[in-house]
Amino acid sequence: MRLKLLPVACLMTALGLTLATAHASSLTSPPWTPQAHGLSCPNPPWTSSGNNCPSFVNNILNTTMANIASSYTGTYNSNVYQGYPDWYCGNQPCGQPPSFLPAQMFMNITGYFRSYTLYTPSNSEVKLETTFYYWLPTAITGSNECVSNLTTHWFDLEIFYAKIYNSVESTAGTSYKGCGSSTTLTWRIVLQATFANTQFNLYDWNIEAAIGQALTAYGYPTSTTHNLSAVEVGVEAYGTSLLSATWSDIGITNTLNSGGGGCSPTKLLGPPHC
Repeated sequence: MRLKLLPVACLMTALGLTLATAHASSLTSPPWTPQAHGLSCPNPPWTSSGNNCPSFVNNILNTTMANIASSYTGTYNSNVYQGYPDWYCGNQPCGQPPSFLPAQMFMNITGYFRSYTLYTPSNSEVKLETTFYYWLPTAITGSNECVSNLTTHWFDLEIFYAKIYNSVESTAGTSYKGCGSSTTLTWRIVLQATFANTQFNLYDWNIEAAIGQALTAYGYPTSTTHNLSAVEVGVEAYGTSLLSATWSDIGITNTLNSGGGGCSPTKLLGPPHC
């Protein structure tokens, strides 16, 4: 599927960003930054180098990883992000980021879960996800499966289109306090239970409703001030010899408009909806 290039200009305009460098046939220029576990990925990643770094081909984001650790030595990833995630400073805990992304209400996404292969089904995890990183001006205190009574300014919202733990697919609609970093509180939602060789779609998903649910779960009001610091899209896994997913349409907007065109909704990848 060959996609139009209009959305890059729409995104930069909507987010108030300046496109310092661009390429006529690619969506790999800023604001997206590629990354992979323990690797220095080329930016922009014009083509796949076969080393787990994400690539863009014909405006399709390809997050394919191979030869991932056969047992847990840390989660391996292939994704792109913009903004300042909670690990942006290289040492945790990171302080307040230099700037924030504009607050957005809704997300639209289209992707394809291509395939995965496990080393040992009983010691593995596969995740297709989007993560929203928030900085809270007033720190909150909470506990999850990894930390107790942690006081922090960082709060992560992770959503999964597929989450397969020890070869078992998680049930769509599941939500829980996740185990992120030792300096971050995390809320996770399994939105879909997508199987391999299947497309997944999300239209007008309410980001603010989800972060409100997350804050409530930790005992804080939905009115708690939360600044969007970063957005990350891609795959994570361990115990997996191959994991492949492609992404053709990622959009963030403040308008309910799944079927709209042009710059509404704000498009990060892919063509306007028609």
